[in-house]
Amino acid sequence: MDRVSVTAGYYRRNFYNLDVTDNLNLAVSDWSPFNITGPTDTRLPRSGERITMYTLNPAKNGTPTDNLRTFSDVNHTVYNGVELSGNFRREKLLLFGGVTTDKRATTTCDERDNPNSSRFCDAVPPFRTTYKISGAYQLPYEFQLSGSFIATPGPSVNANYTVTAAIAGQPILGSTGNAQTISVNLAEPNTIFLDYKKQLDLRIARSFRFGSKTKVQGFMDLFNALNSGTVLRVNETFGSNPPTNAWMTPLAIMEARYVRFGIQMSF
Repeated sequence: MDRVSVTAGYYRRNFYNLDVTDNLNLAVSDWSPFNITGPTDTRLPRSGERITMYTLNPAKNGTPTDNLRTFSDVNHTVYNGVELSGNFRREKLLLFGGVTTDKRATTTCDERDNPNSSRFCDAVPPFRTTYKISGAYQLPYEFQLSGSFIATPGPSVNANYTVTAAIAGQPILGSTGNAQTISVNLAEPNTIFLDYKKQLDLRIARSFRFGSKTKVQGFMDLFNALNSGTVLRVNETFGSNPPTNAWMTPLAIMEARYVRFGIQMSF
């Protein structure tokens, strides 16, 4: 079609030889395994899972840290993405937008100090898709209507559970700093997601010209025109007491619909 353009692209990026921090005074062999049964909750895909965790050898308690930052031949990241965009122009109308679907798989299994960090070290996310479209239409009498719509995938949600000696059924040591608890993520990353964030913003503007060089434009912006209340962030701490468990409680939602007025002058 006349005055229509479409662009498509596939992108792949590989990241290797990534850095890793190795505490030379600590090794994975300094930890002993123990098992717990994860809490039961219908919201958890791995509800009631038997989890293997590790407690530090008490002889290592208080050992000073001697970190070496080096390179890993195991850790790597692979990005795959497909992008489709288009541009549509007519005498009074301009539309442009696109769709991007991608994923970034990160492997961090080169754990040299604490085997508890190896849980879900190779979790591969699904493809997630972002939608964007913007447009402008020239109305009579120097009025112009424009807007944009964007839909972005919600973030992945963790379920961070604090394991104590009472839960483990034995004394545990979580670090060389005498930590008496160990945290574990009950939810595999990229399996629980918040809803899509969908936002529509609009603008109505009118231009006034003074002479050949001066232009004044007054405008009114309407943000989040649909007044969406999508949850953007939730409590990711999984409580051990079911009646007071605040996991997944909303902590932030989209900013409510609001109007802004402004003036722009060019000369």
